[in-house]
Amino acid sequence: NPSDDLRLTFPVRDGVVLEPFRLEHNLAVSNHVFQLRDSVYKTLMMRPDLELQFKCYHHEDRQMNTNWPASVQVSVNATPLTIERGDNKTSHKPLYLKHVCQPGRNTIQITVTACCC
Repeated sequence: NPSDDLRLTFPVRDGVVLEPFRLEHNLAVSNHVFQLRDSVYKTLMMRPDLELQFKCYHHEDRQMNTNWPASVQVSVNATPLTIERGDNKTSHKPLYLKHVCQPGRNTIQITVTACCC
């Protein structure tokens, strides 16, 4: 019976909590805020199959492959995160934010030590 199928639901439009943005040229530190409603936060924490990913990619890359420039550092809610860059650009990994998020306001701080455009 198709109505008995297990359905995964997550109350976030298109699964996006922060729309893509570009870093401003020559801005060493930028802050980007996103909100997690209590219900979304609780669902995220209860479900081991859900994660919150943050990716960096070159604005001309239509496939949006994860690509972290060496000069970029990220912290979320004042917690510095380790970026896995791998040996080449295809092995770069998204950052997983679930463990550093909180209900309500969350802040991603991006520090750039050298121009990456």
